[in-house]
Amino acid sequence: MRNFNVKLGAAVAVATFVASVLGPTALADTTVNVTHNGAKSTNNVTVNNTKKTTVNQSNNTFVVNSVGSNSTTGGNKTKDTNGNVNITTGSTNTTVTVSTTGSSNTANLSSNCSCNTNTTVDVSNNSAKSKNTVSVNNSNTLKVSQTNNTVVINNVDSNSNTGDNKANNNNDGTTSITTGNVTTNVTVNTTGSANTVNY
Repeated sequence: MRNFNVKLGAAVAVATFVASVLGPTALADTTVNVTHNGAKSTNNVTVNNTKKTTVNQSNNTFVVNSVGSNSTTGGNKTKDTNGNVNITTGSTNTTVTVSTTGSSNTANLSSNCSCNTNTTVDVSNNSAKSKNTVSVNNSNTLKVSQTNNTVVINNVDSNSNTGDNKANNNNDGTTSITTGNVTTNVTVNTTGSANTVNY
């Protein structure tokens, strides 16, 4: 609630009234009454309700993940043997996990403007040659700027090899080659940047 009342009771009286309000409705309860004035009174009323809050947050993130994984089993060789040949190669298991989380901005702001919003001024009846000056200044504005620049580069090279067993020129028997299993698991998790304003 904002009430501004100025009255002139004589032709020679001078009244200057300036009121500017900038900000959310959190600022209120400003009452100014110069009322009856009279005669040669000069009345000046200035009301400025302005509060400015500026929050600037900026993050720049550059991440390069380079992962190399290599597992190999086997590569056994037999040559020019007599009798039975049995080659068994084991299994390989490769697991690679890459997780990257971008930057974040969090602004916790109070909704209370912390201003004295219960301002009441009453100059009232005035008279004759009275001079009255009233100045009320309260303000509350909020500006939040959040910027995130995130670059994530993932280079993953995962290799699993089993086998490459060789049996050559084996005589007088049987040749048996058993190759194990190959398992490769690659997981890449990338979470972008985040901006949060709590008000």
